[in-house]
Amino acid sequence: MNIFEYLLTDERHIQEKLHTVADNYADWPQPKVFDGVRHAIDSVTAHVTKVNNILLRDLPNEAMGGLTAKWKELAQSIEDSIENLTQIHVDEPGFEQLFIHLSRAFDSLAGFEQEELFPALKKNAKEDDIDRWNANLESMVFS
Repeated sequence: MNIFEYLLTDERHIQEKLHTVADNYADWPQPKVFDGVRHAIDSVTAHVTKVNNILLRDLPNEAMGGLTAKWKELAQSIEDSIENLTQIHVDEPGFEQLFIHLSRAFDSLAGFEQEELFPALKKNAKEDDIDRWNANLESMVFS
């Protein structure tokens, strides 16, 4: 299993979930919206956890030229969006806008990972690092 291919595929699936819910928010019944939001949040949280716990845990920020700090800022924005969403009910005013904000925050994170973080990690990683990341991913996914 290649961690970078896995994470990029994961991002595309999550973005599809987020955009599907956002595009159908007004037309779907509330229980379906709620389930879609819940599944999307679970997927986003799992993705952020994988990147943080597998790729970034042992990397000093200085080694990545500030990319780790930038990723953490974007991940914090996602966490804040999720926290805000969990504070109100799906039928309350503002919920849809908060969900759209989460969707945009994840799009920003995914773009950053694709364009900057993952290429830098691939370029600077040793083969042992990539082998360890792949093994850790497999352990996390299949356990």
